[in-house]
Amino acid sequence: MDDRRTPVTARAWEKLGLLVATDPSVSWRQSHAQLPVVVPAGRGGDRFEAYFASRDANGRSHIGRVVLDTGDRPRVVSNDRELVLSAGALGTVDADGAYPASLVNSDGARRLYYIGWLRGVPQPLFFAAIGLATAPAGTHDFTRYSFAPIVDRGPHDPALVTSPSVFDDGVNWRMVYVSGLGWEERDGQLHSRYHLKSAISQDGITWARDGRVAVDFKSPDETNLGRGCVVRTRSGWQLWFCAASRTSKYRLAYAESSDGLTWRRCDERAGLTVSPEPGAFDSEMVAYPFVLRHGSTEFLFYNGNNFGRDGFAVARRAAVDE
Repeated sequence: MDDRRTPVTARAWEKLGLLVATDPSVSWRQSHAQLPVVVPAGRGGDRFEAYFASRDANGRSHIGRVVLDTGDRPRVVSNDRELVLSAGALGTVDADGAYPASLVNSDGARRLYYIGWLRGVPQPLFFAAIGLATAPAGTHDFTRYSFAPIVDRGPHDPALVTSPSVFDDGVNWRMVYVSGLGWEERDGQLHSRYHLKSAISQDGITWARDGRVAVDFKSPDETNLGRGCVVRTRSGWQLWFCAASRTSKYRLAYAESSDGLTWRRCDERAGLTVSPEPGAFDSEMVAYPFVLRHGSTEFLFYNGNNFGRDGFAVARRAAVDE
């Protein structure tokens, strides 16, 4: 993948609508189904596990799971009523919420990198850090590696760290994550500001950060770059994320790289935006993308208005070698 090439015309995604919605009959699924992470359920076939975060009646987020069949059109074939990972104990890093971020296999085990979330004062101030839970291979019996985060705020990330996309570049573990730069008051309200940075690790647990920016704001008006998803291609790497500004809520954004370290932003290739129909679940926002390739098809899982209040959706397009 030549980072100097002229961007090509975007390949559009076909929207298939909401895939996983809220479920008031389940105590922890009263609202939202956010930040989908979708991985194969076993070897081969069309079955996949989708991990996501839903909120209980008190607004605390917990991680759950459904099983999908992609088939001719993705559908839910199994709904787990039991939690994969609940919000943490009072005073811990995820006491107000746990959100899935990245799921990888390592040394016969599964590693779920997740987001720990704490409410701040005054609202909507919040704090976030990166946690780790592990499970035996072939199971979803996750337990916390530690009650403390493995990546927390620091000199290069003064306000928060969140939404890691973890991948193996063949030599090291790498992470593209959301780095909180701070908060500002505008029109009597607090507004966050964050972009995407890179980190490196030899074991996937202890991470080195030097402030390297993966993707920065494209204009002074832009304020937030959210939830990255790194995808390996034949010739390089893709990075799907979402971007918001002072005048626009989240929209799908895109960057690419030949080495997984230096990224070139080219949002014109994203290929999907908000729906034009008033009242549609994604009429105002497209957020938190997760892209998966399966055979000859690519799937895009994403959230809509109000950060996934109604659930998460899926879109698809034909896969091409890049």
